[in-house]
Amino acid sequence: MHFSSQILPSTKFKDMKKFRDLNFYEKLLVSALVVILALIAFNWSSFSARVMHSFSVYTEQPKTKN
Repeated sequence: MHFSSQILPSTKFKDMKKFRDLNFYEKLLVSALVVILALIAFNWSSFSARVMHSFSVYTEQPKTKN
């Protein structure tokens, strides 16, 4: 944890400069990846809750039929 916090401030500007040097396709790919990861991280709790709910409904279905 200490190692990453030490590196982050010094490489932030360099990473931004590298991002500007990428071509359009690479920028699009990186942006899409970041957006997808952000959406997964933001929706993970509701997504996992939905999966667990549907799984529990699926496993409890035979009990409700009997």
